[in-house]
Amino acid sequence: MDAAASTVLLLGLEVIRCSQEPEFSGSSWLLFVKILPSLLLFVLFLSIPRGNGDLQGGLSVDRQNTAPLIEALTFLWPRKVFKLDTLRREVVGALPVLPTSLRTEKLTESHRRFARGLDSHKLGFVLIREYLGPLTLQWSLAILNALALLGPKLVTYRLLQHLSGEREAGNRDSLFLALLLGGSKFLPVLINAWIRWIGTSMIDIPMQNTLSALTYQKILSLPAIAANAEDKQAQRKETWLQMDGLGLRACYWFSACHVVVGLLTQLIATTAVLVALVGWKSVAVAIAAVLLIAPVTASMVERWTALLITNWKSGRERSAVLHKALLAIRQIKLSAAEPFWKQKIYNIRDKEVQGYNDIARLRFWMVMVENIGPDILSGVPIYVYAWQGHALTASVAFTFISLFKELQSNLVDIPGRFSPIRTGWATAGELDAFLRKEEIREPQFVSSNALSLRDAAVTWHSELSKKATFQLQSLEAEFPTGELSMIAGKTGCGKSLLLSALAGEAKILSGDICRPQPPKVKHSEKNLALNWMKPGTLAFVSQTPWIDNASIQDNILFGLPLVEERYARALYCCALEKD
Repeated sequence: MDAAASTVLLLGLEVIRCSQEPEFSGSSWLLFVKILPSLLLFVLFLSIPRGNGDLQGGLSVDRQNTAPLIEALTFLWPRKVFKLDTLRREVVGALPVLPTSLRTEKLTESHRRFARGLDSHKLGFVLIREYLGPLTLQWSLAILNALALLGPKLVTYRLLQHLSGEREAGNRDSLFLALLLGGSKFLPVLINAWIRWIGTSMIDIPMQNTLSALTYQKILSLPAIAANAEDKQAQRKETWLQMDGLGLRACYWFSACHVVVGLLTQLIATTAVLVALVGWKSVAVAIAAVLLIAPVTASMVERWTALLITNWKSGRERSAVLHKALLAIRQIKLSAAEPFWKQKIYNIRDKEVQGYNDIARLRFWMVMVENIGPDILSGVPIYVYAWQGHALTASVAFTFISLFKELQSNLVDIPGRFSPIRTGWATAGELDAFLRKEEIREPQFVSSNALSLRDAAVTWHSELSKKATFQLQSLEAEFPTGELSMIAGKTGCGKSLLLSALAGEAKILSGDICRPQPPKVKHSEKNLALNWMKPGTLAFVSQTPWIDNASIQDNILFGLPLVEERYARALYCCALEKD
């Protein structure tokens, strides 16, 4: 990378030096032959691999960080992997593995560091600190892209000067400017592609995965049982999909930041070029004209949005009336109410058609202001420039009009770009408040030989309702080991609460719950036994069944290997042998 950058610098200095020498002033071929070795050296450096992508054991790593620089800049490093015939021949194990920075160990460490940062800082600040490196790189490329977008206009300005005779130019200068114009148009495309790549691979996807993992972990740690219908409805709203949607919106404002940085840089650079081109008075008049017409444009857009919403409501109203008429068509026929319903539908349809007409007329004026407005407004600063006594040439006029359109577009776009940033920051605050909710604390059980309760008081987990919830107090019970115990009672007397407390899924207010300590045995296929009834273990089968969208066998095995004798016993105990 350093060698390639040094070669580019030397190549540029060589071109500048040779252009100043008299012996190369009359021939472009001599200049080309002079810089050809440097150009070949530059291509050679771009084609050299930057590292070895093989690991021990014959595995290969993703070639993004080891491929030649020319493949990295043009996104060609994964071309072998994505070939269809290669994917059909190769097995999954032969595909390249992820680099070290994206492996599970590093991501887990980053996730833990991120979670620890939430203890002392808000979520938005933790996100900025964690992804400061990629954000800085993306913003730097956004600034470079904004400056590169001015390149074609400056080269066009110089070409217009040569064509109009303002500057003396030879064939060599024209050829150089033509090549420079093509390169200046290609450079923003390449930079913009890398901006999108960095935003997707280094910011959006890692940030979304981190927030999704935090959200999923938080939902698993929240109370799963509510006290009443109000709490249950509130808990349904806090589903993983909703919180994951908040995470996506929180990530979006990071993607919008580099756009604002690029627009601000482009605005400053365009203003500086315009001041150097026509003076600050003409530029001040141009900015004032844009600021005067901006409220008009904003009001038209607001009016157009309101018309779209109104017309959408009219369409829904028409569909609802037609639906009612179709359902009651027999009663309408019997009561001879066809004229009334016909007139009612016609009135709604006329209102909808009038809305489309208003939208079309407003859209026409919006297109007129958008396309003709910049050309009309650009004439005022040009008139001020000519009124000051300056010579108005073709190069100045056409370059000013082109830059003025960019200036107007930037002034109009920048205020609207701050809205998603504010929304994303507010969403990050909502997600931060969700991640700071009180979690279920691991209940402290007293080790004992039998399952029992000693003067225990338990209740349901409920953080939304401030009212007194249902409680069981002064519980004294003991369940003999190896024997059948039954809990009976009326509906709502607390049977499910008692069982949940024994399983550790209820809130213990006072007292002790004694449970045997299970042995620490790691289950695996190698030590799989037919009898998994380990002493001291506890299982809670709730009243509401949990069934996956799979076969009965898959639901019974639940990911465990199939043992015929054990599976047959499970079918017998569940009375599923006939099924």
